[in-house]
Amino acid sequence: TISAIFVIGISAWFLIQKRHILLAKKSIVVASAFGLITSAFLLLSGDESAYLAAQKQPMKLAAMEGLYKGEKNAGLVAAGILNPAKKLGDDTEPFLLEIKVPYALGIMANRELDSFTPGINDLLYGNSEHNLISVEEKMAKGKVAIEALKNYKEAKKANDESLMKSSLSNLE
Repeated sequence: TISAIFVIGISAWFLIQKRHILLAKKSIVVASAFGLITSAFLLLSGDESAYLAAQKQPMKLAAMEGLYKGEKNAGLVAAGILNPAKKLGDDTEPFLLEIKVPYALGIMANRELDSFTPGINDLLYGNSEHNLISVEEKMAKGKVAIEALKNYKEAKKANDESLMKSSLSNLE
C-alpha cells in the first residue's frame, strides 16, 4: 500500500507539472487498483491474526492493546502514548493519550459485538465472573496432568490396566 501511495504521489506531481499526463493517469489507475486490493488483503489477514491471538494467546493480545482490566465491548487502540508509570496491578491508566475504535477489539477477538475481552489482570489472577482461572490454578492443573500422564506411561509399561484407568480418570 505504501508503494501504491508513492506511485500515486509521483503521478500526481507529474499531473501538476503537466508532464507525461497520459502515463501519470494510467499510473494512478494501476496504483490505486493494487493499493485497494492490497489494503483488503491486509485488513483480512490482520483480522484473522487478531482472532487467532485472542483464541490461542490471549495474554499477547491483551499486552499488545495495553488492556490490563478486561472489558465488555472493548475498543481497539488505533494510536496512543503509553504511560511509563504504569505497573502491573495498580489502577494507573495504561495510556496518557489514546485514540480508540469502539467495539473493534471485542469483534476482532471474539467475532461477537457484545463480548468480553480478558485483560492482563484477568488472565493472571483469574476472573470468576467470566469463568477465567488464574495462572496458578492452570499451572497446578498442568502439574496434576503431567503426573497422571507419567503414571499412565508407567502403568502401560507394566501392563497394569487398573492403574492405567485411574491415571486416565485423573486426566479428565
